[in-house]
Amino acid sequence: RFEYIESHMNDIIPYQDLSFEQQQNVDMDSLAKGVLKRGLRSGNVIDPIFPFMYLLITDGSESMASSPISTLYHKEGERTARQLYSAKNILTDIQFDRVDWENFDRTTKTEFLPNMRAWYAKHIWKCNGSMSRLNLIDPIKYPCPSCPCCSCPIEDKDHIILCPDEGRTKLYKDGVTKLDVWLRQQRTDPLLRRLIRQYLSGRSQTTMYTGEIRAPCRRTRRFGMDEFY
Repeated sequence: RFEYIESHMNDIIPYQDLSFEQQQNVDMDSLAKGVLKRGLRSGNVIDPIFPFMYLLITDGSESMASSPISTLYHKEGERTARQLYSAKNILTDIQFDRVDWENFDRTTKTEFLPNMRAWYAKHIWKCNGSMSRLNLIDPIKYPCPSCPCCSCPIEDKDHIILCPDEGRTKLYKDGVTKLDVWLRQQRTDPLLRRLIRQYLSGRSQTTMYTGEIRAPCRRTRRFGMDEFY
């Protein structure tokens, strides 16, 4: 059980008149100060200010104050994500740098519910609850890695998206339609929107560069597509 104890009561009440709990609080404060002072004298202590201290940058006319902690979190997160995507053969370093992570983060947070974001991350990292994954984790409970919808021998992350089962196919097409509507609402470039739509509708049978777009042009260069021909 926890009880609230007002701190520094010894500033206004003699120590011997304090309650037992208040005396304990004062004693702990004294012990903590003693440890901190010894650490400062010996140099065996981490500066409690960094990285929470604010930095002030000025050019003489304008000033900007900011804390480095958000930058440190961001850089450490970027380093960890880069290693993860590389280790799983999802993105190379060059491809990682080309992703618009800022807008990707903003879009997923505004358009996806938390459980959908979790599923999406697991799907990309190849650790979602497909039957092949469950069979690997618990072969006794999940003895067969086959697809429960179409009986394909292996249900992995790719099969979940490409499964020919009627119900799953309908869900997939509904998702493509909703994405296309959202792209239109966001005023996405018509060419890019069409390329995304035809690529998703092809379900691994086509690429974004087949169909009507067969050669680099000024508009495709704007998207960097000509680098992949």
